[in-house]
Amino acid sequence: MREALIFASANGIVEQDVIHFDIPDLTENGRTIDLLTQLPDISSNLIIDASTQPGVHFGISSAKIKILTQFCFQKTIYGFALDKVKDVEIYGFYIQNSLGYNQIEKRFSWRGISVKNSSNVKIGATGKGNVISGFYYNIGFNIGEGGQIKDYSVDVTLQNNFIGIEADGYTLSVNQQSILQLNFVYGKVVIGGTAKQGRDRNIQAILPLKGKILNVEKAMEHKIYENDEIKNMFTALGVSIGTDEDAKGLNIAKLRYHKIVIMTDADIDGSHITTLILTFFYRYMRALIEAGYVYIASPPLYQVKKGKDFEYCWNDKERDAAVQRLKGAGKEESVHIQRYKGLGEMNAEQLWDTTLNPATRTLLQATIENAAECDHTFSMLMGDEVAPRREFIERNAIYAKIDA
Repeated sequence: MREALIFASANGIVEQDVIHFDIPDLTENGRTIDLLTQLPDISSNLIIDASTQPGVHFGISSAKIKILTQFCFQKTIYGFALDKVKDVEIYGFYIQNSLGYNQIEKRFSWRGISVKNSSNVKIGATGKGNVISGFYYNIGFNIGEGGQIKDYSVDVTLQNNFIGIEADGYTLSVNQQSILQLNFVYGKVVIGGTAKQGRDRNIQAILPLKGKILNVEKAMEHKIYENDEIKNMFTALGVSIGTDEDAKGLNIAKLRYHKIVIMTDADIDGSHITTLILTFFYRYMRALIEAGYVYIASPPLYQVKKGKDFEYCWNDKERDAAVQRLKGAGKEESVHIQRYKGLGEMNAEQLWDTTLNPATRTLLQATIENAAECDHTFSMLMGDEVAPRREFIERNAIYAKIDA
């Protein structure tokens, strides 16, 4: 690890360096890095991705490599130190201070990850968050005396990390007073990579949904209207049940939006959530689909990058073509390919450019070409009968794009 950081620093910052892991010993001890002295500072334009390491995660976290700080009698202890750098990404680590700290001494400079004077820093992402525990500040940002801003960082994204808690996701770390300490965060900081930071507040609103909504194809009707997420959708859209012509019809007289976009992650869970929402719209808000108001966002699958040049790609063919364009006279290995698994992996600017900007985004409009066939398909795929669903999957599996 120490040598890799030194080599990355020596390479300069013109082209991006990537540190990934493939340690043969898959035991916990084999995947633990014991630090007896401080690691070199992180250099700019560097991705350190421990999620590439084979083996099981630590606890329920997504961390694959453990860094254990064991040096003592020092004023400063950092797992990773970032100072005056930019374009840094850190994924998949379990950073733990094995010594604990003396609460009376208040070791302000004992930090799992220290960030000063830096920009465009990503710590954790969907499916590859970090665990940081046992430090006075598990993630530390600086301010000056009396609350004056000093050494502050901008464009910092923290996502899917266990902060101040062990890798099991439940146990509070040694002497930790709270799970997340971000008292000293200044600058433009994004916590969670949410789409709210990427929208145009003048024309766009975001309704976050907590995981998968109810499968309305299987649920009793009264359970559907009692579901919190579904009630929130009715309220946010401004629609209600009951019109002059139909007591059970959808009343869209006070509809607030004429473009309703379903945005989910580009993975299996995201596809399932999209299907659940479409099922709900088809069964209980079909008028919105028939009016042409329902769309599905199509975020890119890849960012292909070399140095500061990059392209977004929506399929493998575009990705391969982008690699050839960007590599120029160099090798393909000089081009970094990032596979987006979730919208949260993008920062606010990327999310705006690719998914939210009306001038550049790609949307798929939900339509009903054959109502009878659509009704049958939703009943078959989302209903209780297993045999028809299995037959459909077996018949259409050849057309599926498997995200291995």
